[in-house]
Amino acid sequence: MGHELTKIERLDRAAKAIAAQRFISRMQVPGICSTLFLLSALVWRPPSPQEYWAAVITGGVTAGVTIMLLLGHRYAILAVVFVYVEMGIALALLTIPGHHTFMERGMFLCGSLVIIYYGFKRFRMGKQFASVFGKGWEEERAQVERWLDLLRRMGKNDNVRQILERTFKKGNLTYRLANTGDCWVMATFKTGQENDLPIDYRVRIPSAITMTEEPGGALCAQMDGHFIPSG
Repeated sequence: MGHELTKIERLDRAAKAIAAQRFISRMQVPGICSTLFLLSALVWRPPSPQEYWAAVITGGVTAGVTIMLLLGHRYAILAVVFVYVEMGIALALLTIPGHHTFMERGMFLCGSLVIIYYGFKRFRMGKQFASVFGKGWEEERAQVERWLDLLRRMGKNDNVRQILERTFKKGNLTYRLANTGDCWVMATFKTGQENDLPIDYRVRIPSAITMTEEPGGALCAQMDGHFIPSG
């Protein structure tokens, strides 16, 4: 019997699903490019039948998944996971033809493992996204959408706090937080893209986030042991 989610946990899962839409939008152009590249095997025939059919089948599957991405289908992320696994297997099959050198086979196999690993990293996101955009989550989706509009708007009377962070690894980030009384809502944006989809979006219990003010008035936050300094 699975764990029954609390109200805050359901809202948090819905918020993460909203943020996952950014991944879908960012995968659309690579999906189109990959489809065109792989289907070019219909014109340019690879040296062996295995390579030809690997490219044709992978291109056909990728085309279908790209359509799902463009439509924002609830199973789009899981479909992307499937494509990564399928592409990894197809790349591994390229080691079969005997004309490849030992080094080429090693590169194909390493590339195959990397692609499959990357796909499985997105499996949990895809599973939760499909669940949240199914039936029974309408109330949670509507609520986190309203909160996200609040964070984007950041009006003077909205009780929204903002932290700007400059990092070498992630670049410039904007954190916007609001305490609704029952929970904290926090969205992370690329600085200058606050009206776009958030990189991350969470709903947490009141005790999960602590706000502090540094000398000079700069705000800082701490969430689950992660310190967010003002840049």
